[in-house]
Amino acid sequence: MVDTSFLDKGILLGYCFTVHTHHEKCEEYLSDADAVFYVTKYIDDVYEEKKREVIKQHRTAILDHITRLKRADEFSEELDPDDIDEIRRWMITTANDAWRYLRDYYDGLSYTTVRDVENDLRSLARELDKLTRRRKEKFDSRVESWTRDREYPGLEDNLGDLKQEEEEDYWVCIDAHDLACRTPGTTELVTNNPSDFGEQAYGSVIKQVTDIDKIRILVANPTTKA
Repeated sequence: MVDTSFLDKGILLGYCFTVHTHHEKCEEYLSDADAVFYVTKYIDDVYEEKKREVIKQHRTAILDHITRLKRADEFSEELDPDDIDEIRRWMITTANDAWRYLRDYYDGLSYTTVRDVENDLRSLARELDKLTRRRKEKFDSRVESWTRDREYPGLEDNLGDLKQEEEEDYWVCIDAHDLACRTPGTTELVTNNPSDFGEQAYGSVIKQVTDIDKIRILVANPTTKA
């Protein structure tokens, strides 16, 4: 249990986009954790910059799946449990940006028709803008905004390699460190980026040289329901 939680940009994106691979992990974390959550204006700016692109990406993935389903010769109009199991296997073996959402969607079905599936998923694709806007409003109601007003040049000596490789992540560390320095209790940095914040990357160094107490990485299991 920690007192304050600094959320990286991936957590905001995962929470607001219900089709996002890590959505369930992000939703679960913000629903269950007792910490006070913080983001910076920079994190919000990233969301605003990426939201159109991500919505388009998810909508395209859903519509591509509908096209594949309608063209599949192996299924009749009515889908039985064996058909649905086969379609769920598609989600693991094919590249689709909405694969996790689609796999979990079929998990709740036993008998249905291709037409009903198409209607459901087309409705979702049409509503993605509105759904994402509602999720962002809910996120904003739960999260505080943090503004850093200090510089920490000494940290660059230890985190210079991170700054050189991924400068955005470097500034995320500095902002989270600032939060940890200026608020009481324990602070964790929450991200879904193990490539930079994992123990085998910069995670150990970040915890050694900053006041961040813990780094939590929210990544959905790649093959099982989150």
